[in-house]
Amino acid sequence: MLKYSKKELLQVVKDADLNILECRFFFIFLLPLLCIRHLMYKDNNSIVTTSEANKPFYFNKFFNKLLIWISSFEYYFRNFMPNITGGSILIVAEKKK
Repeated sequence: MLKYSKKELLQVVKDADLNILECRFFFIFLLPLLCIRHLMYKDNNSIVTTSEANKPFYFNKFFNKLLIWISSFEYYFRNFMPNITGGSILIVAEKKK
């Protein structure tokens, strides 16, 4: 998985000769959960085996609904929150004319 900082990603988009229309972080309210997950399940940089990749994934329905609610709440208040950090970055760009 590639991980870019906001600055690096903006540079990649500019180098591709695109006009940036919007750039913002999202999953801001999920950061505490992401930090806890990172502490509990540290990545040891080992290669993912085929059996691990093919393992079925089950997601708790309650937890899924909670995450959807948090994301919806965040979307509603996106214009009132500082855009400093988040779990993911969204960039909307277009080809230069």
